[in-house]
Amino acid sequence: MINSDEFLNKMDLDLKSLESAIKNFSQEAIKFHGRQDKINTNNPLMIRQMNDKLLLIERQFLDHRGLPSNNLKRHLILSPAEMINTIMAKHHYDGNGGGLFPAIIDELDQLMGTMFNHDNDDDDGDDDDDDDNLHHSLLRLQKHLPILIHTIQSAANSLSIEPF
Repeated sequence: MINSDEFLNKMDLDLKSLESAIKNFSQEAIKFHGRQDKINTNNPLMIRQMNDKLLLIERQFLDHRGLPSNNLKRHLILSPAEMINTIMAKHHYDGNGGGLFPAIIDELDQLMGTMFNHDNDDDDGDDDDDDDNLHHSLLRLQKHLPILIHTIQSAANSLSIEPF
């Protein structure tokens, strides 16, 4: 059985930039909440500025192009994955109608399913279709990752801007 590191290496996917962006966002979110705790809650202008900042941060995670597997779903971080009934997606599904990084889950699920079926199938003549599916899914994932990384890093940068 192939493990996740072998799978990512085989697919030539480096998630270190994504991990770095998530780490930066997490650090800035902690700092933001620290600044948020210190604001004067009796000042309606400060409350309004804080709420506006939170609203703008949330909007940064919306992509007008939608997710690769469903262009009607626009939230890059929290949306239900399309592949909910598969083993991989079930491990990343929160059970409440949402999941983390749905496009990554969907594409990795498609890649793993194609690879698994390709490795286990008898010679049924569908190898070209499997190779095409694998190739297209990998291309969608490689196209989506930089968008996701940029979005998360931009949100981290927005959080770092004072007054909050």
